[in-house]
Amino acid sequence: MALVEINGRTYPTLEGFPSVGDTLENGCAVDSHFRDVLLSEYQNKPLVLNIFPSIDTPTCSASVKKFNEMATQIPHVKVVCVSADLPFAQKRFCDSFSLENVQLLSTFRGDFGRLLGVEIAEGPMRGLMSRAVLVVDEKGIIQYAEHVRDLLNTAVNYNQTLKVLSNISRSFMT
Repeated sequence: MALVEINGRTYPTLEGFPSVGDTLENGCAVDSHFRDVLLSEYQNKPLVLNIFPSIDTPTCSASVKKFNEMATQIPHVKVVCVSADLPFAQKRFCDSFSLENVQLLSTFRGDFGRLLGVEIAEGPMRGLMSRAVLVVDEKGIIQYAEHVRDLLNTAVNYNQTLKVLSNISRSFMT
Protein backbone atom coordinates (compact mmCIF):
# COMPACT_ATOMS: atom_id res chain seq x y z
CA MET A 1 0.00 0.00 0.00
CA ALA A 2 1.21 3.48 -0.83
CA LEU A 3 0.05 6.69 0.78
CA VAL A 4 -1.13 9.87 -0.90
CA GLU A 5 -1.47 13.30 0.63
CA ILE A 6 -4.46 15.47 -0.26
CA ASN A 7 -4.65 18.93 1.32
CA GLY A 8 -2.48 17.86 4.25
CA ARG A 9 -4.34 14.62 5.00
CA THR A 10 -2.98 11.17 4.19
CA TYR A 11 -4.96 8.37 2.54
CA PRO A 12 -3.97 4.84 1.50
CA THR A 13 -4.07 3.35 -1.95
CA LEU A 14 -4.90 -0.28 -2.52
CA GLU A 15 -2.15 -2.83 -1.95
CA GLY A 16 0.25 -3.89 -4.66
CA PHE A 17 2.12 -0.97 -6.23
CA PRO A 18 4.81 -2.74 -8.25
CA SER A 19 8.58 -2.45 -7.83
CA VAL A 20 11.44 -2.40 -10.30
CA GLY A 21 12.01 -5.96 -11.51
CA ASP A 22 8.36 -7.02 -11.15
CA THR A 23 6.38 -8.21 -14.14
CA LEU A 24 3.60 -5.81 -15.13
CA GLU A 25 0.17 -7.11 -14.12
CA ASN A 26 -2.24 -7.55 -17.02
CA GLY A 27 -4.81 -4.99 -15.89
CA CYS A 28 -7.77 -3.83 -17.95
CA ALA A 29 -8.92 -0.28 -18.73
CA VAL A 30 -11.06 1.35 -21.44
CA ASP A 31 -9.94 3.26 -24.54
CA SER A 32 -11.63 6.20 -26.30
CA HIS A 33 -13.89 3.79 -28.22
CA PHE A 34 -15.04 2.12 -24.96
CA ARG A 35 -13.10 -1.00 -25.85
CA ASP A 36 -11.64 -2.99 -22.98
CA VAL A 37 -7.85 -2.89 -23.32
CA LEU A 38 -5.49 -5.32 -21.59
CA LEU A 39 -1.99 -4.11 -20.75
CA SER A 40 -0.65 -7.24 -22.43
CA GLU A 41 -1.62 -5.60 -25.74
CA TYR A 42 1.45 -3.37 -25.29
CA GLN A 43 3.98 -6.19 -24.98
CA ASN A 44 6.98 -6.36 -27.28
CA LYS A 45 7.51 -2.61 -27.09
CA PRO A 46 8.75 -0.35 -24.27
CA LEU A 47 5.83 1.21 -22.39
CA VAL A 48 5.30 4.23 -20.14
CA LEU A 49 2.22 4.31 -17.94
CA ASN A 50 1.48 7.85 -16.75
CA ILE A 51 -1.15 7.35 -14.06
CA PHE A 52 -3.04 10.26 -12.45
CA PRO A 53 -6.37 11.21 -10.80
CA SER A 54 -8.06 13.47 -13.37
CA ILE A 55 -7.24 15.21 -16.63
CA ASP A 56 -9.09 18.28 -15.29
CA THR A 57 -6.44 19.27 -12.75
CA PRO A 58 -3.38 21.42 -13.53
CA THR A 59 -0.70 18.90 -12.50
CA CYS A 60 -2.44 16.02 -14.30
CA SER A 61 -3.08 17.89 -17.53
CA ALA A 62 0.52 19.15 -17.53
CA SER A 63 1.74 15.54 -17.20
CA VAL A 64 -0.21 14.40 -20.25
CA LYS A 65 1.19 17.30 -22.29
CA LYS A 66 4.73 16.60 -21.05
CA PHE A 67 4.51 12.88 -21.84
CA ASN A 68 3.09 13.70 -25.28
CA GLU A 69 6.21 15.81 -25.88
CA MET A 70 8.52 13.11 -24.50
CA ALA A 71 6.94 10.50 -26.76
CA THR A 72 8.28 12.35 -29.79
CA GLN A 73 11.84 12.20 -28.42
CA ILE A 74 12.15 8.45 -27.97
CA PRO A 75 11.38 6.08 -30.82
CA HIS A 76 9.67 2.73 -30.32
CA VAL A 77 8.04 3.67 -27.00
CA LYS A 78 4.29 3.57 -26.33
CA VAL A 79 3.04 6.19 -23.86
CA VAL A 80 -0.28 5.47 -22.17
CA CYS A 81 -1.91 7.97 -19.81
CA VAL A 82 -4.41 6.48 -17.38
CA SER A 83 -7.05 8.14 -15.21
CA ALA A 84 -10.59 7.54 -13.98
CA ASP A 85 -11.95 10.22 -16.33
CA LEU A 86 -14.52 9.09 -18.84
CA PRO A 87 -13.21 8.45 -22.35
CA PHE A 88 -15.29 11.42 -23.60
CA ALA A 89 -13.36 13.85 -21.40
CA GLN A 90 -10.00 12.28 -22.21
CA LYS A 91 -10.64 12.51 -25.96
CA ARG A 92 -11.89 16.10 -25.70
CA PHE A 93 -8.73 17.06 -23.80
CA CYS A 94 -6.38 15.43 -26.33
CA ASP A 95 -8.28 16.94 -29.26
CA SER A 96 -8.24 20.44 -27.75
CA PHE A 97 -4.44 20.36 -27.37
CA SER A 98 -3.70 18.28 -30.50
CA LEU A 99 -2.06 15.54 -28.44
CA GLU A 100 -1.39 12.67 -30.83
CA ASN A 101 1.60 10.89 -29.28
CA VAL A 102 -0.11 9.45 -26.21
CA GLN A 103 -3.00 7.08 -25.75
CA LEU A 104 -5.44 7.64 -22.91
CA LEU A 105 -7.17 4.87 -21.00
CA SER A 106 -9.97 5.20 -18.47
CA THR A 107 -10.34 3.13 -15.33
CA PHE A 108 -14.06 3.81 -14.99
CA ARG A 109 -14.43 0.05 -15.47
CA GLY A 110 -11.82 -2.67 -15.34
CA ASP A 111 -9.30 -3.80 -12.76
CA PHE A 112 -6.29 -1.62 -13.67
CA GLY A 113 -6.22 0.45 -10.45
CA ARG A 114 -6.74 -2.54 -8.19
CA LEU A 115 -4.12 -4.75 -9.85
CA LEU A 116 -1.44 -2.04 -9.89
CA GLY A 117 -2.22 -0.71 -6.41
CA VAL A 118 -2.79 2.85 -7.66
CA GLU A 119 -6.46 3.22 -6.80
CA ILE A 120 -7.09 5.52 -3.83
CA ALA A 121 -8.78 3.39 -1.17
CA GLU A 122 -10.18 6.00 1.23
CA GLY A 123 -11.08 9.65 1.51
CA PRO A 124 -12.74 12.18 -0.78
CA MET A 125 -10.91 10.95 -3.90
CA ARG A 126 -11.61 7.25 -3.23
CA GLY A 127 -11.80 5.35 -6.52
CA LEU A 128 -9.57 7.77 -8.45
CA MET A 129 -6.03 6.83 -9.41
CA SER A 130 -3.04 8.14 -7.49
CA ARG A 131 -0.16 9.81 -9.37
CA ALA A 132 2.48 7.37 -10.55
CA VAL A 133 4.65 6.45 -13.49
CA LEU A 134 5.80 3.01 -14.58
CA VAL A 135 8.39 2.35 -17.29
CA VAL A 136 8.16 -1.18 -18.62
CA ASP A 137 10.52 -2.89 -21.04
CA GLU A 138 9.43 -4.93 -24.06
CA LYS A 139 9.40 -8.11 -21.95
CA GLY A 140 6.91 -6.67 -19.48
CA ILE A 141 9.47 -6.08 -16.70
CA ILE A 142 9.16 -2.84 -14.75
CA GLN A 143 12.35 -0.79 -15.07
CA TYR A 144 11.18 2.34 -13.21
CA ALA A 145 8.38 2.78 -10.68
CA GLU A 146 7.55 6.07 -9.01
CA HIS A 147 4.56 6.79 -6.80
CA VAL A 148 4.02 10.45 -5.88
CA ARG A 149 2.87 11.17 -2.35
CA ASP A 150 1.63 14.78 -2.75
CA LEU A 151 -1.23 14.09 -5.09
CA LEU A 152 -2.29 17.62 -5.91
CA ASN A 153 0.99 19.51 -6.24
CA THR A 154 3.85 17.21 -7.25
CA ALA A 155 4.61 15.85 -10.70
CA VAL A 156 6.51 12.68 -11.42
CA ASN A 157 10.25 12.90 -12.05
CA TYR A 158 10.26 13.48 -15.81
CA ASN A 159 14.06 13.57 -16.06
CA GLN A 160 14.49 10.17 -14.41
CA THR A 161 11.67 8.73 -16.49
CA LEU A 162 13.29 10.01 -19.69
CA LYS A 163 16.69 8.64 -18.64
CA VAL A 164 15.29 5.14 -18.06
CA LEU A 165 13.29 5.33 -21.29
CA SER A 166 16.35 6.33 -23.27
CA ASN A 167 18.28 3.34 -21.93
CA ILE A 168 15.42 0.94 -22.70
CA SER A 169 14.92 2.40 -26.17
CA ARG A 170 18.63 2.04 -27.01
CA SER A 171 18.74 -1.59 -25.91
CA PHE A 172 15.42 -2.30 -27.66
CA MET A 173 16.79 -1.04 -30.97
CA THR A 174 20.02 -3.11 -30.79
